[in-house]
Amino acid sequence: MRAKYIALDRRRQLCRRQAHNMQSADENRQWASDGSGGRKAPGWVGSDNGSRVALPPHPEASMEHLLEQSERREELRLALATLPELDRYLIYQRYFMYASTEELAAKTGLTRHAVDTRLWRARKSLREALKEHVHEYERI
Repeated sequence: MRAKYIALDRRRQLCRRQAHNMQSADENRQWASDGSGGRKAPGWVGSDNGSRVALPPHPEASMEHLLEQSERREELRLALATLPELDRYLIYQRYFMYASTEELAAKTGLTRHAVDTRLWRARKSLREALKEHVHEYERI
């Protein structure tokens, strides 16, 4: 059972890294142009700026979706603020900076098992805190 969760966790990390790399590459391409008009930017070797096809906007890029997303981020930020400082640090390093449990154990001086346990308890308390927000919306 543990191997299944490790595999799922690694898959999520890979997807996040790929999304982050794609987003970084898009930003690099956007800023690679030097504003010289017809010259090609270094990031676009072999392509014309005029020959690129613009992608249609993503269907979920509506204003409601963006508002819901910002509300969820705020709820997560508030739920994270309720955690103890060490748990908040572990969550941030593990899920936002992609640190392994071995790296976290070395940084904090805890055992790997203790790091896993603290992460599990932190996720559990975040889940409960975020469920309370869902129930508040259902009452409205």
